Amino acid sequence: MGRLMWCSQLLCRQLVLLLSLSCANLCSHDESSALLRFKQLFSFVETASDYPCNTQLHYPKMKYWKEDTDCCSWDGITCDMVTGHVIGLDLSCSWLYGRIPSNSSLFLLSHLQKLNLALNDFNLSQIPSDFVRFPSLTHLNLSSSNFSGQVPLEISHLSKLTLLHIGSLYHGVLALETLVMKGLVQNMSHLQELSLGSVNMSTVALDTLTNINLPSLKFLRLARWEFPRQLYNCTKLQVLHLSSNYLVGPIPDDINRISGLQFLGLGYNNFSGDIPPAIGRLSELKVLNLYQNEFNGTFPVEIGDLLNLQVLGLSYNDKFVPAKIPVEFGKLKNLTTLYFAEANLIGEIPDSSNNLLSLEYLDLSINHLEGKIPSWAFRFKNLTILSLHRNRLSGKIPETVETLNLVEIHLSMNNLTGLVPEDFGKLQNLQLLTLFSNQLSGEIPSSIGLIPNLKVFLVFNNNLSGVLPPELGLLSKLEVLEVPVDVKESYALVCILRCNLIDILVRCIQHFVSQLPMSMVLPRVVGFKLSGKLCNGVTATDPVLTVTQMLRKHG
Repeated sequence: MGRLMWCSQLLCRQLVLLLSLSCANLCSHDESSALLRFKQLFSFVETASDYPCNTQLHYPKMKYWKEDTDCCSWDGITCDMVTGHVIGLDLSCSWLYGRIPSNSSLFLLSHLQKLNLALNDFNLSQIPSDFVRFPSLTHLNLSSSNFSGQVPLEISHLSKLTLLHIGSLYHGVLALETLVMKGLVQNMSHLQELSLGSVNMSTVALDTLTNINLPSLKFLRLARWEFPRQLYNCTKLQVLHLSSNYLVGPIPDDINRISGLQFLGLGYNNFSGDIPPAIGRLSELKVLNLYQNEFNGTFPVEIGDLLNLQVLGLSYNDKFVPAKIPVEFGKLKNLTTLYFAEANLIGEIPDSSNNLLSLEYLDLSINHLEGKIPSWAFRFKNLTILSLHRNRLSGKIPETVETLNLVEIHLSMNNLTGLVPEDFGKLQNLQLLTLFSNQLSGEIPSSIGLIPNLKVFLVFNNNLSGVLPPELGLLSKLEVLEVPVDVKESYALVCILRCNLIDILVRCIQHFVSQLPMSMVLPRVVGFKLSGKLCNGVTATDPVLTVTQMLRKHG
């Protein structure tokens, strides 16, 4: 009974304490003052946080910090709810333009545990060594903030760090020396994320990682380094990002020893030879990016064994030995993105691809693929981008379209025949439709005018005939239109109705162009620049204008 009463009294005291804290400023005067003085170092410039900030978080947080208010309520501030100390400061994407001097009041926040200054512009100033004055710091993010010079050695003394991101939007303006790298990999045993993307590490000794002591490491991004086999000791590593590093030679054939990898980014390098079959044994892999290398061998069918794979990037490897798309890739049922452009693909698109029901982005462009467009390409419910241009595909475009989420369709520069499908009119989200340089025939279907978000429609260099359907006048978001039209009825520009066109190119047959005034004639192409003002005088109820009338009206 006495124990129960003691617990009740303790609970009451805690409630009183919490109530009193809620009625008073939680933040101390000293820390509030330090933050306000730190604010004075910067001007707020939107372009300082231009890319790649999330638009929802892209605003000047410090601009709204006000004196005589509790700093724990300010944007970007996290406080300890018991002591009131500032323990977190997130000013990422905050439009900051200026420099952080060594005597900055920022360094008076001695209880800080998390600091995020990413995606601002510190005007090519050096990273202050005074970050070492935060002994409790666990998270430090200085990526893409326009720092320059050497990464200070003192950073490696922050032994409690679990996350360290340092980098720039530009290669070479930040550099890191051997001594600093040694400190990072030997002193930070708690480190889980280390990102040094775009940091110049060219002077770092190659044996620096020999005695690596990062047992908790899950995420690693390095710049300008050879493939670090020492990472085989990092048994918890999940993300390895070595893109844009000028790495040469073959990918190690025992790469599967990093068995827990979920993300492997080796794009924009100079790897050559074959992609090793061992990659197919990275059973946890979700993202595999090997685009734009110098591979002059083959890609393994074992990639089809990566049943958890969601993103596969093999594009822009035009030195691959010519090969068909492996039927084994049809096992990748979780795949959402397949980048396979310009990869020397031959043969037909395999029927096994019909199993890739999760696909959202499919790019097989700039290859040597033959045969028909498979009907499943317009049945995948989640597909938003379909890019098959610059191949040797033939036959008709599938007439039935069930992929209603499509935003872009690129089928140009093939050998396609038949009609433009009426079903394209069902694609309410479609913005880009490119069908040019094929052998399509018949008329442009009026249903194209029912695509409310269409911005670009390119269907020139085909065998189409007839007139532009009046329904194209409903395309209020259309920006680029290029079509071949038999304009014998002189209705070539009926699409001016209710339009806000930026650019229109209408290819007219030569005998009609010859009827125009000489000052208007261009060889086979008549180009018109129309602004919203030019369209203002034309409404949906106006009679259809002939080309000649339109040109004379808008000169």
